[in-house]
Amino acid sequence: AESSDAGDEVCIADGSCLAGATQAWQVVQAQNARGRRMTPEDLEVRWMDRPGPLNDGEIRLRPAFLSPDPYMRGQASNADLGKTFFGYQVAEVVESRSADYLVGNFVHCLGPWQQEYVQTASALPEGYLVPRTDAAPKTSPTVPISAYIGVLGMPGKTAFGGVFRIGDLRGDGSSGALRGAT
Repeated sequence: AESSDAGDEVCIADGSCLAGATQAWQVVQAQNARGRRMTPEDLEVRWMDRPGPLNDGEIRLRPAFLSPDPYMRGQASNADLGKTFFGYQVAEVVESRSADYLVGNFVHCLGPWQQEYVQTASALPEGYLVPRTDAAPKTSPTVPISAYIGVLGMPGKTAFGGVFRIGDLRGDGSSGALRGAT
C-alpha cells in the first residue's frame, strides 16, 4: 500500500484507491505456504473499516516498519485464510487515551499488518516503548527507529540470547560463530 503526496489517498496492489477516513488497508493470509517458501501470492492487501474511537487506556498505532522475519514461515503455513497477518513491527502512536504513551511515541511490538489499529496500552509489555531523548524528534539522534525490528528487535535479542545465554560467551577471550538469529 502507498499514500499519495496529498496524504489522504491510499492505493493498494489491485489498483483501487480510497480517499477519506473510513477505510484502511490490511494484509491478510491468502493461501497457506505449508511445505514451501512464502511467495507474494500467500498474502493479499484488502480494505477494512478503520477502528472506531478510543476508550480510556487505549492507543491507536500506525506501523512505520514491518519485519518480514524467517520465523513467519511457520505462521504462514498454519494461518487461517482471510485473517490479518501478524508480525513484529515498529509503530507510531497516532492517538492516545493513555498516560503511558504520548502521540508521537514509537513502540516495537507484535501486531497486525494493517494501516492502523487500536491496542490496550496495558497489554504492551514493559520496555516496548522506543526510547527517545525528548518528546519532539521522531528518531533518536543515534539510533534509527528501524533498528527496533533488526539489531534492537527480535533478531537482535535472539542473537544476544544465543551468544551470551546459550553459548555462554563471557568476554574472557573465548570466541564463537553465529550463522543466523531468527
